Amino acid sequence: KALDEFFEEVLKEHLDSNNRKKEEEKDIVDVLLELRKQGGLSIDLTNDHIKAVLMAVETSFAFPGTKSGRVRIFPNLLVAASDTSAATSVWVMTGLMKNPRAMKKVQEEVRNICGKKEFIDEDDIQKLVYLKAVIKETLRYYAPAPLAPRETSKSFILNGYKIEPKTLVA
Repeated sequence: KALDEFFEEVLKEHLDSNNRKKEEEKDIVDVLLELRKQGGLSIDLTNDHIKAVLMAVETSFAFPGTKSGRVRIFPNLLVAASDTSAATSVWVMTGLMKNPRAMKKVQEEVRNICGKKEFIDEDDIQKLVYLKAVIKETLRYYAPAPLAPRETSKSFILNGYKIEPKTLVA
């Protein structure tokens, strides 16, 4: 009951016209409320549906009714997203520092496509073919969260260890 009341208060805060946020400040609650407002979903999204999504994300919290409590409600969602992005960024930069030729190629591509633009949009990013390849290769080598374990197809030796066929690896 306390959790339901807390989420109801969160929804009221988000619906309050005095609390309008800039686009880049919007969170998952704002996105869900926007979807409800736009309509066109196969169901009518209610406050109960939104609260259920929030409760599914994380049900333990430390300080209900406070801003710090609200942050603690979504740690799995927020931390997972920022942690995996941060880990990937670190590995990309590490890989590029170890390979100056690749670093130079990425820098040239970004400079050629984006120039001195103040804002880089989705269209620009789609044109950064080499940078996307670097990121994909980084994710292949250093998966921050291996969601789909892979299986070896044949026997091989890795760092002195014999790996048998059909061994699950992350």
